[in-house]
Parts: sequence; C-alpha cells; structure tokens
Amino acid sequence: MHNLYFNERLLNKLEKMKESSISILEAPAGYGKTVAVQNVFSELEDHVYWYTAAESMPDTSFQWFINRIRQIDQGSARRLQDLGFLNRSNAVQAAEIIEELETSEPMILIFDNFQFCLENWQPQILYSLAKNRNHGLRTVFISQNFGGLHDILADLEDRICYIHSRDFLLSEPDIRKYAAQMDISVSEDELQMIWGKTDGWAAAVALYLENLQIREVRMETQDIGDLLYDRFWKRLSSEQREFLLRISLFDHITMKMVRDLIPDELLAESDETSILQRTPMIRYQEIRNEYYPHEILLHFLQRELENSEEGFKNEVYRRSGIVHRKNDMVREAVNCFYIAGDYEGILSCRLVCLITEKFDHVTYTEIARRVLNECPVEIQKKYPLSLLRLCYALYAGCSFKEFEIQMARIRKLFEEVDDQHLLGEWHLMNALSYFPNLNDMEHQYQAAEKYMDGVSKVFIKEEPFMFGCTSMWY
Repeated sequence: MHNLYFNERLLNKLEKMKESSISILEAPAGYGKTVAVQNVFSELEDHVYWYTAAESMPDTSFQWFINRIRQIDQGSARRLQDLGFLNRSNAVQAAEIIEELETSEPMILIFDNFQFCLENWQPQILYSLAKNRNHGLRTVFISQNFGGLHDILADLEDRICYIHSRDFLLSEPDIRKYAAQMDISVSEDELQMIWGKTDGWAAAVALYLENLQIREVRMETQDIGDLLYDRFWKRLSSEQREFLLRISLFDHITMKMVRDLIPDELLAESDETSILQRTPMIRYQEIRNEYYPHEILLHFLQRELENSEEGFKNEVYRRSGIVHRKNDMVREAVNCFYIAGDYEGILSCRLVCLITEKFDHVTYTEIARRVLNECPVEIQKKYPLSLLRLCYALYAGCSFKEFEIQMARIRKLFEEVDDQHLLGEWHLMNALSYFPNLNDMEHQYQAAEKYMDGVSKVFIKEEPFMFGCTSMWY
C-alpha cells in the first residue's frame, strides 16, 4: 500500500498542497489518500504533524490543533484555549484569532480520518484557515466525506487545494504504468480484468498486481477480500490468524491494548510486533506508538471473525468489551458485551448517554429489557445503579408497564441490602411513574430526600433528568 501509483494529473494537484493554506482530500477507503499525503511531504517531515482520528477514540482534534499552534504563537494558543470548547457561540472569535496567526517557519498539520471529527469543527474555522495566506501554516484534512461542511468547501474550492475521489481513480493506461513500476508484465486480458474488477480503485489494483507478481491471481476472484485471503491470510499460521482476529474490533491498536486482548501464551511479544509490522494495510504512527489498521483490512478480519467458532467469537467480543470499558468507551463496550451475550459485562458499564443508541441493530430499550429479564438475579444485585439506569431505558422507550413491574421488583432487591441511599435513588427514578402528576412526583422526591445521604449517582450532569427521554413526547 505504500507503493501506490499516482498518475501525472494527480501528482500535479498533490504538488499544490505545498503552497495551499488548506488542502482537502475526500475519497472512500482504499483510494490512497494517506499515502499520497505522506509522499507529498516526505521531504518536509521535520515540519509535519499528524493527527489520526479513530472512531473508537474521543475526538481531541481541535485541542491538538491548539497545542500545535502553541509552538508558533503562544499568545494565540492561549486565547483559543480561553474560549473553551469550540462551538457555535465562540466560533467567530476563534476564527478571528486564527486569521491573525503569523509564522515564518513552515508547519504542516494533517488531520487524517477527519470524518470522525466533523461534528466538533465549525465552518468559520475552515474559512479562517483558507483566508490566512501570510504565514507558513498549512492544514490538510483527509476524510472519506465532509458531511455538513460540503457547502463551505464548495464555496472555498477556488481558493484551496481540493482533491476528489475521481482524481485518485486509475485508468487502464495508469494500471499499465503501475505494473511497469512494479516490474510486472501484464497482458491485455489481465489489464482489462484488473480494471474491470477494480474500476481503478487503487488499493484493489495494488493487491491484484501483487498477486499477479507471484502469478497466483485467479481470474474468478470477485473482491478485495478474496485477494487478501490469497495474498496474505492463507500464508499465516493459526496463531497469527488468531492474533489478528483478536484485535479486529479496533481501528487503532497499542501494545498496552494487545496485552489485554491477547492471551499470554499465544505469541511471543516480538512475534506480535512482527505481525503488526508486516500485515498489509496497517499503518504505524511512531509519535503515538500506535497501529492503525485500514478499514478494508478490518472489514476482512471482521468477516473472518463472524465465520469463526461461536465460543471463540464471543471471547473476542468479551475481551474487546473489557478494553473499551477501561477506556470509557461505553457505547462500544456495551455493543461488544451484547454480541458476546455477556449481560454482567453490560451491567458493569457506566450506562449513561445511551438512550438513542443501537447495538447490533437492537435498541437500547430492548437490551435493557433482555438484561433485566434474563440476567441471573445474583448478578443483578452486584450492580444496583445499572438496574435503575436500565429501568430508565424502559421508560425512555415508552415501555411504561414494564418500567413499573421492574421498579417494583428492584425495590425488593434494594430492601434486602438495607442501603438507604439506594432506596433514595429508587424513589427518584420511581417519580417518573407519576408523570405528569407533579404533586405525586413531589412526594417521591421528598421520600428520596429522606433516604439519600448525598447527591444522586443516577441522575447526573452527563445525562440531565428527563432530557433525551423520548417518552416525554407522549
């Protein structure tokens, strides 16, 4: 993947990135966006800084941006920091600060996988980066799509370097030159077969040519998954395959995560590093000491995982859930535990801000229903706050009768442990049963006040009382 071919037309557009204050690369996975940017700035690597976003990680891209700005203009960085979290109310002020930035030294900031950052960037920021041409700052945004920012980017297209997916596609002559670059002789039939099956998609072309290089390509091959199987997967030992399957649910990997995901006896540590380094479509970011599997590779591995033995698959999901939980990625943890059938794993999570989520195409309300009805009572007793939060999910999903039944059952469990504060939390939640009768709700709140010895652990600032609860519409 690091030896992709770029035709002369694309190379000319890529070269403009060196002079453009802002560059946009928009194309689906496997088009060669990241490799293209690496090639363009390879001679300026001392001035290049990468931020690689991942779906399973909190987005800290704008804070990272401020930290990099601090290297060239501490005053502007401090003013940006003082604005607080970037939002609509302070975006204009932030943009004005960015427009005033000046530096004679080159600094190239690259945001990869920007599709995971879109919601936290305001359009005014992109305008300000595009307008300021009097400094050495260059910003590059690499994304599969730009969502709501499309209109702004269309307005700026004449002033920025904008590279579209069509610019990355290879024609038949391009594929012939690519083969020559790899010192491969291709016939007309082979050339037409590759172009016909790939439509010029660079990652797929690369795999076809690599297979052709060792003369193992099969004319009946249908997709890139088959190519990965022929070129790579079938050559691995069972231990190496198991290793990759165990990390397949993450879009970034650290060696600390490997320790939690992989049994100690599976591979030696040196072998783990080796397989990460030589697996195609895994990029290593040295500054973070992290590995980033390409989306194409992840799809292939996850397909293999789905076809594996049920017990093994469940263990992979359970371990992955534990890692997500440790990293406070609650939605991802619940999803993994649910697929693994691990109800205790779900209860062990801090179940907040999940009301509108779906897990393996199942609503959070349905998951709450299953856990409350199917999880053994002795396990439920260990996680009293989670039980109340799952009842809240029933109420939010308009399952009012079930809410009342479960609340009555849970009241008895709480009385068995003789915890006054828990009874207070129960009354706070039970007040929902009386909505919209405010007088009866008030009686529940008064009862809660009598029992509780501190602030609520169920109704918290991350999930304000009643907000986001769809049942309030009825």
